[in-house]
Amino acid sequence: MSKIFDQYLRDSKIPILEWEVKDKELRFRWNNAVAGFNMPVRVWVSGKETWINATQRWDSVALTSENPDIKIDPDFYIGNLNITGK
Repeated sequence: MSKIFDQYLRDSKIPILEWEVKDKELRFRWNNAVAGFNMPVRVWVSGKETWINATQRWDSVALTSENPDIKIDPDFYIGNLNITGK
């Protein structure tokens, strides 16, 4: 939890969740965050709630379809960027 406090209490940057859907995978990572920042985030994949454990390294979760509708929970104080631009 200390890195979450460092991010939100000691830094002015808002963390950015970068993500993309590629080959039936949701790939994601944190950018614009303090070193060592990791925080789980709630997302909806085609209407189904799931949590992803994002870090500053690329990670992925398997998906059941190639073009799911991805929604990031707006209640988190983060930015999000679909790096494919879609």
